[in-house]
Amino acid sequence: MRWTVPGYGTLECVVEGPLRYGHGFGYVGSYNFGGQWRGREVEGNGYFGWVDLLGQFG
Repeated sequence: MRWTVPGYGTLECVVEGPLRYGHGFGYVGSYNFGGQWRGREVEGNGYFGWVDLLGQFG
């Protein structure tokens, strides 16, 4: 996936394996990234959470 923030930069991200269920109503996963941020080359890893509440409250 690609995240672009105008005025800051663009990161190319690759999800590392399947998302894991079990954090409340959601999933968690990890990713590696690389790209340009504020004019500098960056790379690293991170994590993200996805919570799906559609249909849970109504």
